[in-house]
Amino acid sequence: MSDHAFNSPELAGFKPEDWAYLGLWKEDLFAAWFWQDWYRKEFAESVGLDMRECSMFALCGGHVFYNVPERNRLREVMRDLVERHDPFFEKYEHAARNACQDALNFALEVPAYEPTLENFERLVSVVRRLMFYWSASASQIAYVLEEVFLEQVVKESIAPDVVAGLIVIDTPLYRQQEELKQLAREINGRSLAEVEADSELFAKLEDHRKRYGWIEMANWIGEELTLPRLLDMISNVSLDEAAHEQPPVSDNVRHLLRCLTAIGYGKQGCAEYVSMLHLHARPFLLRVADRFGVSYRELMSLNHDEIRAGLTGALTPEELQARIEKRADRKWAVRADAEGKAHFIDDPEDIRYLETFIPKVGSGTTELKGQIANKGNVQGRAKVIMNLDEFGKMEQGDVLVTTMTTPDFVLLMQRSCAIVTDIGGMLSHAAIVSREMKKPCIIGTKFATQVFKDGDLLEVDANTGMVRVLERAG
Repeated sequence: MSDHAFNSPELAGFKPEDWAYLGLWKEDLFAAWFWQDWYRKEFAESVGLDMRECSMFALCGGHVFYNVPERNRLREVMRDLVERHDPFFEKYEHAARNACQDALNFALEVPAYEPTLENFERLVSVVRRLMFYWSASASQIAYVLEEVFLEQVVKESIAPDVVAGLIVIDTPLYRQQEELKQLAREINGRSLAEVEADSELFAKLEDHRKRYGWIEMANWIGEELTLPRLLDMISNVSLDEAAHEQPPVSDNVRHLLRCLTAIGYGKQGCAEYVSMLHLHARPFLLRVADRFGVSYRELMSLNHDEIRAGLTGALTPEELQARIEKRADRKWAVRADAEGKAHFIDDPEDIRYLETFIPKVGSGTTELKGQIANKGNVQGRAKVIMNLDEFGKMEQGDVLVTTMTTPDFVLLMQRSCAIVTDIGGMLSHAAIVSREMKKPCIIGTKFATQVFKDGDLLEVDANTGMVRVLERAG
C-alpha cells in the first residue's frame, strides 16, 4: 500500500497503513482545519513534550484517523515520564490553563474586530494554542496515559470504572453543572414567567445564561444559550448527591490520577474555552462572511488559506463562492505536514482511494462492546445525534448515541437515560459528565453511530460494556 502513487503533492510520503480509524465527527472544513493545524514544535518544546507531528488526518467531512507509529512511540514516552515522576504533567496543565486565560481575555476583544487579515490571524493564533493542548491530549496523550493507568489498576485488582470516578477536573462546565443544581433548588419547578416575577432570582438566571452562553456551540456552529433552554437544563438536572465510591488506592495509582487530571484539563478545559470562542468570535466571522458576500454557514466550507486569500483580495467573492459550491459533497481531506501546517486535498482519485480505508460494519451487527465510563443497565430508544442540526430529535429517556460529546451536548445528556459513543476514554467529555450526572455510559465502541438507528430499542449494559439491539425500529 505504501507504494501507491497519489496525484496530490500534499500526500507525498503518506502511508495509509500507518493510520488507524478513530471515528466520525461531522464537521465543516473551517473546523476541520483547526484539528490539523494545531501542532507547532515550539509549543511541544515549551512543556517538555517529545511530540513530533500532528498525528491526525481528516477525511470527507469528519472521518478522523490517528498515526499508529507516533502513538506507539508516545506510549513509551508517557510511560517514562510517569515512572520518573517528571514535572511534565504539572507544566502541561499550567501551560494549558494559561492558554485558557489568554483565550478568555481575547474573547472580550474579538466581537468588535473588523474583518481584516491581521484580526483573522489573531483569532487563528489564539485558537491554535488552545487546540494544541486539546488535540495533543485528545488524539494521543490521553489514550496512551489511560493504557498505563489501566495496566496499574488491573495489577492492583481495582475496577477501572470505580477509580476513574476519582478524576475530577475543575473546568467551567464542571462549575456550571454545580451552579445548575443550586439554581434548580431555588427555582423549584417554577415557570419562566414566575421566575421573571422574582427579580433577584431572574438576575441570577440571566447572569448564568450570559456566563455560559457558549455551551451549545460546537465546531463553530450553534446558538447562544437562551433562557428557555437554560430552564430546560435546570429541569433535567439531577440533584442526587450520592458520593462516588472512594476505594483505597496505592501511591502509584494516586500519582497516575494526578497525571490523568493534568492531561484531562488540556483535553476538557481547552475544549470548553474553544467553545467560548465559537460564540464570541461569531460577530467577527459574520463580518468576514459579509465581506465575501456569503452566509456564515457557507463561510464554514472554506479553509483558512482561502479566507486569508479572500481578505487580501487574492481570491474574489465569486471565486470563493465557486469553491463553497464545490464542497457540497464533502469530498475533501486535510493533512498536516511535518511542521504542522495544514494542507487541503480534493483530487477525486486520491479521495476515492482514501475512502477505501474508512471501516464498515456488517449490516447484521446488533451488538457492540465498549469501555465502561459509568455503570448502570437501562433500556431506551436510540437517537443518533451527529451534529447540532439533529439535536431536536432527542426526547426524554432516549439513549444518546453519538461520535463523542462536547459541551453543547449537555442538555441531551441530561435528557438521556444512557450515553453511547464511538470515540473516547476515561478523560473524554462523555465519561466525565456521565459520572457527574450518574448516567450509564459506554464509550469507545467505534461504530455505534453506524450500527444503531433512530428508534432502535437498545439495552445499554454499562456493567459489562455491552450495547445490544433488542428491537429494530420500524
